[in-house]
Amino acid sequence: STPTTTASPKPTPVRSESTTSNSSASTRAGTDGRAYTDAQVKLVQQILKAKEGGRGAHYRVLGVEQNANENDLKKAYRKLALKLHP
Repeated sequence: STPTTTASPKPTPVRSESTTSNSSASTRAGTDGRAYTDAQVKLVQQILKAKEGGRGAHYRVLGVEQNANENDLKKAYRKLALKLHP
């Protein structure tokens, strides 16, 4: 019989949001440990602010008029998704 060892789970470190300097751009480490550029953080803050106010928020988030056609909505969504994709 082979002795078995049980590995105790390692505690997950709590990461605070900190700013670090990079040669090309400043980045921030989020609570999940991923690095985000200042531009990404600013864009997310703008999106969250645009969501306030209820009705029509999705148009404000995408930056299109409420009478935008389906192609314009898809184009705006793809453009925004590319900016925020990891």
